[in-house]
Amino acid sequence: MKRQLFVNINQKGGCSKSHNAFSETCWAIHHNIPYIGFDTDSSNASYGDYASFNIKSVETMDNDGLEIKPEKWDALAYYLLENLKDERLCIIDIGASQFQSFVSWAVSSNIFSEILKDHFDTHFLVPVAGGEMLHDTINGLKYLTELFSQDVNIVAFATEYFGELKDENNNTFEETPEYLEIKEQLDGIVYIRKMDSLQTLAVEKMKKAKLTPEETKLDERFKLLEKSRINTVMNNTYMMMDQIFDIPIPPKTSKTNTKKEEETTA
Repeated sequence: MKRQLFVNINQKGGCSKSHNAFSETCWAIHHNIPYIGFDTDSSNASYGDYASFNIKSVETMDNDGLEIKPEKWDALAYYLLENLKDERLCIIDIGASQFQSFVSWAVSSNIFSEILKDHFDTHFLVPVAGGEMLHDTINGLKYLTELFSQDVNIVAFATEYFGELKDENNNTFEETPEYLEIKEQLDGIVYIRKMDSLQTLAVEKMKKAKLTPEETKLDERFKLLEKSRINTVMNNTYMMMDQIFDIPIPPKTSKTNTKKEEETTA
């Protein structure tokens, strides 16, 4: 089985890319999937700030921190090809400021159509945010689908955290003209439903503390009901992801094959 590669990407800033990367990492931990994460936004490393996560920082800026150097994306590709060990899932959080640089590099380098194709099942996890960001994030989804759907799986992460997933004509996300135009090219939708006020407070407290759901269970700062609310929210997300993504478990060598190998060696 190939490794899985999750790329969290959209050109709109503040639309839940890092939160989705956080949820995906928690999903990996929940299922005991060996993983590694990559945070590409050194100026706002909200994903990379979790001390207990296995995350590497990917520096894409020049030495003065003033300009993105597209060639620095090569280092990420080489790491994926040459340095992975037991990791079966790789999670990348692409910052909004790195969006165009990453897309241009990926297209011009044939990264997903050729270079990584034999090694990874790649998924673009694209946030679609409700409220005022709906139009911009759907357009980002449409843009990425038109560019990459032949080479990667495109999954929309539709979140109600910022408001209703309805446009100015009261169309739901799946009724919008933009979605209908690309729906056959999408591989699924993960809905992040709006939490109630107490669930929101508990999840925000967890994220502010930079803890995972498992860590909150052992942390005295979190009371019983807060832990229960966090568990409910995260389990809902895990169930949605389970319906779309395979759990990448490394292939096991059968006893028969092992025996044959021993006989051949002998």
